[in-house]
Amino acid sequence: ELSLASISTGIYGYPLKDAAPVAIETVAKALSHAEKLRTVIFAMFGKEEFDVFNKAFHEWENNRKKDL
Repeated sequence: ELSLASISTGIYGYPLKDAAPVAIETVAKALSHAEKLRTVIFAMFGKEEFDVFNKAFHEWENNRKKDL
């Protein structure tokens, strides 16, 4: 397992709505090539962050289904 935080979206001000899709896509690509790593946990600071990542995940999932 690997846990990740939404780096630089807090005090450094990187937009959470921009960071979430990039993080999800990057992790998905890495997991598709990983031999042993199967679980990645996105550690959320609060509900707003969870909601943004949840929306980005569902958008990624819907786009992925279209590509199949």
